[in-house]
Amino acid sequence: SVPVYRHFFDSRSPLVSRYEVKNSNLILLMALLLGGDYAEGVKGLGPVKASKLSQELSQDDDQVENLLCSALGWLGDAFEVPPPLKDASQLERLINAYRYPIVEQHPPPCEWLPPAFDRLETFLALRLQQPLAQIRQQLQPLRRRH
Repeated sequence: SVPVYRHFFDSRSPLVSRYEVKNSNLILLMALLLGGDYAEGVKGLGPVKASKLSQELSQDDDQVENLLCSALGWLGDAFEVPPPLKDASQLERLINAYRYPIVEQHPPPCEWLPPAFDRLETFLALRLQQPLAQIRQQLQPLRRRH
């Protein structure tokens, strides 16, 4: 089984909920039904109904497409299903987007340079009102590392 956490990064919620899901495809099914980063979910379907629906479905089937087909059949015409969930080619791209997300690689925002010790010593001597020789002695271990 796969643990799923709810409200893990939500600072507004004091409680973190943990659920056990027996099949990782059911997590994907929930994302498709409820909506997520890559597509809108089924309008009018909330987490409670979607969870009950996923429990009703056969968990022996490893194909998320089959699970979704069963779910949409179970929902019937009572809910508005977004077009990507009905079109096989769009659905395949959507499932792959969830399974294999592309993460952009950005260069680091800045380059760390060694400290400018002469400026640091002058600043500290003025700020702390201590002799420059004493400041240099205190910064000696830091100077050795750089």
